[in-house]
Amino acid sequence: MSFSIAIENGDIAMQGDHFKLVDGTEKLTQDLTVWLKERFQSDRFHPQYGSTLDNYIGGVISSVTVYEIESEVNRVLRNYQSIQVKKFREDPSKFSPAEILAEITNISSNVYYDYLEVYIYFKTYQGTNGKIKLDVSVG
Repeated sequence: MSFSIAIENGDIAMQGDHFKLVDGTEKLTQDLTVWLKERFQSDRFHPQYGSTLDNYIGGVISSVTVYEIESEVNRVLRNYQSIQVKKFREDPSKFSPAEILAEITNISSNVYYDYLEVYIYFKTYQGTNGKIKLDVSVG
């Protein structure tokens, strides 16, 4: 089982005088959110990390844009999942079933004037359902 330092509102979260930690499904949700918000290929040591969602800023929202954004979200999640499977095969003791992405059950969007609200629904190997709400600026 692994854990991460919690991130709240883009900053490290504290619990008293200690760093707040997340594990299980909460860790998976945080990891996926970070992967989606990180700019694609911005880390030279992990070139497949991140997304291209920031490329849509300044664009026009259309049905094609919605499809492309949802496809990019799906690509990032599949990439995360494939890397997670590889690491799991190397050392399964580092993971709990609650932090392993088993299935992406749905990706849907609500369109607003200058952004999309993207909802990502997933399931862990423990059977826990997770949800991420991600705002993607477009206009």
